[in-house]
Amino acid sequence: MERNIQDQLICDEDRQDMRVLWHRKCVDAVEADGGFERQEYEVLQHIFAVVLSTDTFKELVKSNGLEDFAASQKLSYSVPNSTLVLIIYGRQSRNLFDLSISLFDCYRTQLHYVHDAKAFAMYLAQISRALAKRERHLAHRDRLIVNVEKGVKDAEPEDLIRDWWDKMLAVIARLQDTHRRAIVSAYPNPMIARKKFLEMGYKRAVQEIAEIRSETGRRLGPAMAHRLFMILTDTTGEEVIA
Repeated sequence: MERNIQDQLICDEDRQDMRVLWHRKCVDAVEADGGFERQEYEVLQHIFAVVLSTDTFKELVKSNGLEDFAASQKLSYSVPNSTLVLIIYGRQSRNLFDLSISLFDCYRTQLHYVHDAKAFAMYLAQISRALAKRERHLAHRDRLIVNVEKGVKDAEPEDLIRDWWDKMLAVIARLQDTHRRAIVSAYPNPMIARKKFLEMGYKRAVQEIAEIRSETGRRLGPAMAHRLFMILTDTTGEEVIA
């Protein structure tokens, strides 16, 4: 049966680190001329993949450059809080359990080995199917009601802003409480921080934000720094906080 799926998988052979991207079709009703018009567009999914050969992967592990590689890939992807899958094409040669846990915990990055083209195609199909099922589930689930802690009412303006900022950061997924407190301490006013980051530019701002450290000395890191920058400097309202 014809399913009109040609061109859904496009390989960019000019890249050494081939990417696999998934898109989601969105349909909106736009008011125009006293009526409504159907508008269709596509947006990137929250998950993407980068394909590496076993030799390239081994070299990254050997040189302790895998985490930096994952961070750079996440920074170059426009969807906040995305999930990266590193697909290693070839035979698995070593136990990387500890490294896998560290990558997912710090960079929301997963490792997956495929030994041939058939396994590769099957894995991509499984992800595509899971995304399709997820969309159907989201379309039919009940409206989510969030119980948010009440904030400060009577206080100085700067304290009200600081409290509101703290509550905003509290709903960002995977942002630890210790890092949230460190961000509020470093940038107590998000409006001032936004202006500063725009003047600095993306690269310098993300580098600065990534160096924020919690009480335990742990860095915020580039992935969360990227997300914080995108949320604060967004002008379209499309950046998702939670």
